[in-house]
Amino acid sequence: MKKKLRIQQRLILPILLLGAVALISNVLSVFSINNVNSNASKIVDNYMVGSETLQNIRHSITKIHEIALSHIVAADYNTMITIVGEIKEEEKILETFLKEYKNYITEEEEEIYTQLLANYDSFKHALVFLVCASADSNTEDAYANGDVADFGTAMENNADELYAAVNARTAAARKHLLIVYVISLIIAAASVVTCLLLVL
Repeated sequence: MKKKLRIQQRLILPILLLGAVALISNVLSVFSINNVNSNASKIVDNYMVGSETLQNIRHSITKIHEIALSHIVAADYNTMITIVGEIKEEEKILETFLKEYKNYITEEEEEIYTQLLANYDSFKHALVFLVCASADSNTEDAYANGDVADFGTAMENNADELYAAVNARTAAARKHLLIVYVISLIIAAASVVTCLLLVL
């Protein structure tokens, strides 16, 4: 009887250990999956969307500049008024993107973002001068106004700097995600090996 109890006691120990390992491995697996998901979501929601917003900012800057130049060659005032309306609409779109991007900047990027906003204000003032000169049939002054191009280029440079910073953060996040993934695989493999040893 005592021998039977001892055999049962000896058999129950690896079974309990097997159950404990299975439980711990499942908890660790859930934690690892959550960690991987969190890092992947961060890359998609913050970095990828931020990059797309910067591309939209660059596109809007170029579009506004092109519309402004078409104002200079407009043949009549009705067309000029229509073009001014298009500029205002595109400025609203650009301002929306600029406000949206504020959610994605870090402390290190605040200075560049502030420069971007300052260059945009100067860009708008230069546009007003260009449009006024064009409406006054002073096409020479309108064409000679290099401020629109200069501030537009300055904004694009700011956007490039921010884009480079986002890319650096994305690369770091992907590297971290890979590390988390490898750790998850190691934990899973260790759990499987431990379970097999206990079964044996």
